[in-house]
Amino acid sequence: MNERTSWEEAHVPHTPAPPAAPTEPPDGGRRFPAGCFEPIRLSRGTDPEAFERAVVATLDLVRQQLDAVSAALAAARAKAEDADDAGAEGVERAERDERAGVLEGLARAGEVALARIEALEAAQARVEADLLEAYGALHAIESRQLDALPAAPGRAGLGRVGLDRVVGEEIALATGIGTGEVARRLSVATAPRRHAAALAALRSGRCALARVLQFAAETAALSDADVARVAENVLAPARGGGPLPQRTFVTRLRRAVASLDGHCRGPGCETPAARCDLDHEAPYPAGPTGADNLYAKHRFHRNTKTTGAWTSRPVTEGTPTGLPGRALEWTTLTGRTCTTHPKNWREGLELPTPAPTDRTRGRSGGTAPPQASSPDGSNVPPS
Repeated sequence: MNERTSWEEAHVPHTPAPPAAPTEPPDGGRRFPAGCFEPIRLSRGTDPEAFERAVVATLDLVRQQLDAVSAALAAARAKAEDADDAGAEGVERAERDERAGVLEGLARAGEVALARIEALEAAQARVEADLLEAYGALHAIESRQLDALPAAPGRAGLGRVGLDRVVGEEIALATGIGTGEVARRLSVATAPRRHAAALAALRSGRCALARVLQFAAETAALSDADVARVAENVLAPARGGGPLPQRTFVTRLRRAVASLDGHCRGPGCETPAARCDLDHEAPYPAGPTGADNLYAKHRFHRNTKTTGAWTSRPVTEGTPTGLPGRALEWTTLTGRTCTTHPKNWREGLELPTPAPTDRTRGRSGGTAPPQASSPDGSNVPPS
């Protein structure tokens, strides 16, 4: 084989083949643009420059084909991503709609259950009102039974306290309820006039039996008139007209009982009235159990007064709160006296008292009593 023949065989020039039909890719799922997979056919030639031009043209064609393939793949990928995004968005929207439907259904079911609870609680309150009425009826019946029994040794000492115990034990045996709980219910059932407002709230379904019993226990030391006034404020509905929350109910009750004094009435003691005892200023049973005879006293000051170490007595001078008769004059063992007053709930809201002048000073150097105020706010001389 001569030199010419070997060169031709080693360096065969080629020319691009005419466009062929598009070829299916391996996956069979997408068709690419025409010319992406066209074969390159080579032909023999003797001109090196022609061969070089053919190679350049072939490389350009290959580059174009690769660009076309890349563009086709990018377009296919973008289309697939758009389809995936649309599918994911659709799935998310479907899940969101399903959750919204479930939550809406649960909300409706909760409203139905809550309305049923409200109706049942109101019905239970009315039943409990009937229950207390039955307690009172049984108490009256057994009271008459005991009165109708023939005289027997030892029966004279039974008394009303014994009657409550007898009725309570019988109800406890019949129902299985503890005697303590029965005694609490009897204390309300046997005093319908005293607790008329609480029983009315119970019968209307606005108040539960537990609150009625708590109210009766907290106001046990007050008179019937005071209980009525306290009940009017404590059992009132909430500001929005709805049921009263338990925390607000307890706060109202404690404030109502302690609002007269606000703090301990002992000399120099600022213990809140809620932590004090309610002391009968005129000893019980001679002294009445009412707001006019009950004063908040810390346990120490109550004991010093009860044992006689110190004495206290109401005085008729006015108080900063404008409630006459609530001032207490204390006398210690050495004979020193000190007058205490209820808490001034308007402290900080009133104008400061002007300093006394020589014309208002008494002969002993003390200040003259404060002048009363007329309804329009101007001072008028004391009568």
